[in-house]
Amino acid sequence: MTNEARLEINETGLGKRERELKTLFALSFPHSQGDSSLQINILQWLTASGYITNSDLIMNLPDEFFDIKIPNYHQGSAKLMRTEEKINLARESWEALTEFFLDGDEKNDEDLLSVIAEDMIETDIVYQEMKRKRKKQTQTAPLDSVNDSHASFVRKFIVTGDNPGHAAYADLYRKIAPLIQNDEKLAERMNELKTSWEKNHPEETFYPKHTNGQ
Repeated sequence: MTNEARLEINETGLGKRERELKTLFALSFPHSQGDSSLQINILQWLTASGYITNSDLIMNLPDEFFDIKIPNYHQGSAKLMRTEEKINLARESWEALTEFFLDGDEKNDEDLLSVIAEDMIETDIVYQEMKRKRKKQTQTAPLDSVNDSHASFVRKFIVTGDNPGHAAYADLYRKIAPLIQNDEKLAERMNELKTSWEKNHPEETFYPKHTNGQ
C-alpha cells in the first residue's frame, strides 16, 4: 500500500468484517479528493459490485468505525475539525450511501463507472489549474505524490497503475481504463488533462513509455 493510501484507522472493538468494511470506506475519502459526489459514486460502485453488501449497509456500526483520518481537503475544512466532528462527517457520508439503497435509487456498476471516470478526470483538471495544499511544497516531489501540488489521480492509479490500497479500488481503476480509451468525450477530456499535467511537469510525459497511451 502506498503512503497516500495508508490511513490511520482505529480498529479497537471492530470485528473482521467491520475492519474490512472500514478500510473500503476510509479509502473513499482520499480517492474522491474532497469531492463528496465522487465519493458517493465510488461507494455506490463498491456496493453495486458486491464489495459492500446490503447486509453491511444495515449494520449497527460503532463510533470506532467512523474514527477515520479524513484528508484535510475533504469538504474544505477537515483540518479545523475536532475528532468528534470528523466522526460525524464520516457517519454522514456513510448514511448518504445507505439512503440510496434504502430508497431504491442504486445505479448499476456500468453507469457508475462512466460517471466516476468523468468526475475523476474533471477533478484532476481542476487541480492542474490550481495548486493543491500540501504539507511540504518541493520542486523535486515524486510525480503525483502527496507533495506534488498538481498530482493527477487518473495518471497515478489508472495510467501508471500505482497500488490504490485495496483490491476493490484496483478493480475499479482497471475497469475504468478501457472506458477512457473508447469514449470520445472522455478521451477528449483526458487529452486536456494530459496537456495541463505536462505543462505543470515540463520535463515529464503523462504517459510513461511502458504504457499504451498516446
